[in-house]
Amino acid sequence: MRKQRLMGASLLAVSVLLPALIIGAGSALEDRDATAMLLTAPLGMYLTVTPHYILLDSETAAEQQKKQERSLKLWQGNE
Repeated sequence: MRKQRLMGASLLAVSVLLPALIIGAGSALEDRDATAMLLTAPLGMYLTVTPHYILLDSETAAEQQKKQERSLKLWQGNE
C-alpha cells in the first residue's frame, strides 16, 4: 500500500511540475503541450486516496484479499 501511495504522490508531483517546466520551454504552441497532465493527475489522485490495492504484484489472490481487508479495516479505523 505504501508503494502505491508513493507512486500516486510522485505522479501528482509530475503533474504539478510538468506545466511549470513546459510553459517556458518552447516558443510554438506545439512545444508547450502538457497533455500528459490529463493522464497523470487523475491517476496519481486515485492511487493516493483509494483504499484498494490496485498494483499488480506476484501475490496470490488470497494473500491480496487479506491485505485489502486489513488495509480497509485500518482505513476505517476498526482495528
